[in-house]
Amino acid sequence: MKFANDFFKDNYVVVYKEKGVNDKLVRVENPGITPIKLNREAQSPFLKDILNTKVAEIKPEFIDYKTAIQTSKVKDKTVSFVKNKYNEIAQVSYVFPFGTDNDKELSLAGTLFEYLGTDKYTPEQLKEEFYKLGISYSFRTSNDQTTVTLSGLESNMKKGVELMNHWMTNVKADKAIYSQTVKTILEAREVAKKDKVRIMGALSNYAKYGKDSRMTDVISKARLESIDAVELVKKIKTLNQYPYEVLLYGQDKAGMEKAVQPYIVNASLQPAKAKEYAEPATTGKVYFTNYDMVQMEMAKVAKASSVNLSNFGKANVFNEYFGRGLSSIVFQEIRESKSLAYSAYVSYANASEKGHANYITNYIGTQANKLPLAVNAMSELMAELPQIPTQFENARGSALKQIASNRINRTNIFFSQLALKKLGVDYDLRKDTYAEIQGLTLPQLTGFYNTEVKPVQYNTAIIGKKENLNMDSINKMGTFQEVSLEEIFGY
Repeated sequence: MKFANDFFKDNYVVVYKEKGVNDKLVRVENPGITPIKLNREAQSPFLKDILNTKVAEIKPEFIDYKTAIQTSKVKDKTVSFVKNKYNEIAQVSYVFPFGTDNDKELSLAGTLFEYLGTDKYTPEQLKEEFYKLGISYSFRTSNDQTTVTLSGLESNMKKGVELMNHWMTNVKADKAIYSQTVKTILEAREVAKKDKVRIMGALSNYAKYGKDSRMTDVISKARLESIDAVELVKKIKTLNQYPYEVLLYGQDKAGMEKAVQPYIVNASLQPAKAKEYAEPATTGKVYFTNYDMVQMEMAKVAKASSVNLSNFGKANVFNEYFGRGLSSIVFQEIRESKSLAYSAYVSYANASEKGHANYITNYIGTQANKLPLAVNAMSELMAELPQIPTQFENARGSALKQIASNRINRTNIFFSQLALKKLGVDYDLRKDTYAEIQGLTLPQLTGFYNTEVKPVQYNTAIIGKKENLNMDSINKMGTFQEVSLEEIFGY
């Protein structure tokens, strides 16, 4: 208050936002847009100087996981070690091969855990003890993985592991803290339903997977309010009895193994079977959610073929050449040349796990009255892959440089290997992708487009004011359905 009284005097501006109907609004008739003809061949003197500048070629560096990661066994657990070549900061990660697909309340247990204490320490005292050791911690849960991580001074890591083990083994349930946690979660849900970005994300997910998806399969308010905190605490206390692997990053392999070894036990419990979520075909449906905004956003989502490792390079160059970034054809034509959108892109996303589908997303953010024009322009652009050899070579070169300049090091070595295992790969896949891009031609990319992109059918997600929808244009996209916030969020 003293700070506010000292500095907040008559030196500020207050802006009041009034909501309602502006009956004095003057609308200007759309004069039409004259597209700018793009001259992709022209080069300014400045650009020529840059292109003529000699730079050392960056050589790609690929990881040999067999030499980068040393593995050993402690009881039935695999312990992996990567040497820290840079400093004295170490990291210990316990990686459990299950997540919210196995138990959707596991994430809630992890959230609550970080606010609880033990029979020896209050929550505040635990934070103080970790702070004294120079150790930070995290508890992360994804759909198929749970990770408990300690990071900090290697000299104190043994004490940090001991403290974390004490915390997880002796954590105490607290009804009041759990009630506050539930209150925070419910408040966050209401905030999300007012956030345009979160709404668009939820609506796009709905267009992609339908009403039954990971995003909509949430813990209900009634269940949140009825759970006994003791149930959640039990999930934490028994984690050590499940299968997991240990990732160690530091300088002293023997010392770090000695720090974790006393707390490792053979697995006596197994996780529940993971729930499987369908990846339904996209069949030309249009989903709309009403939101009070001047602009309008549209995302077309298409289920493509199953992940194919031999197409990673083509997908990479396709995104660079045609779909994403300031130099892509979509951005240049839709935004720069025709001024039909403030943002536009097409993205081909490879699945991260073997046996799952890739997805293509076609996005346009624009003024409501421009949406039909932008959609038509995008459709015309995607009818056939544009053939611009110079731009293709630039995109191919850019994709190669991105891989060449990318370095996987430190703890990323562990986690990149874990990600590759989901694809059924035990080596650095970037090596294959780099070689594929090196030999890629525009006709080959066109063939990829014609077989993998051109034939797909889209579902469409649109957010904006309903009164601004051009239904004639919308109905041409597919079967229209308005969906509520409760439907797309699952609460």
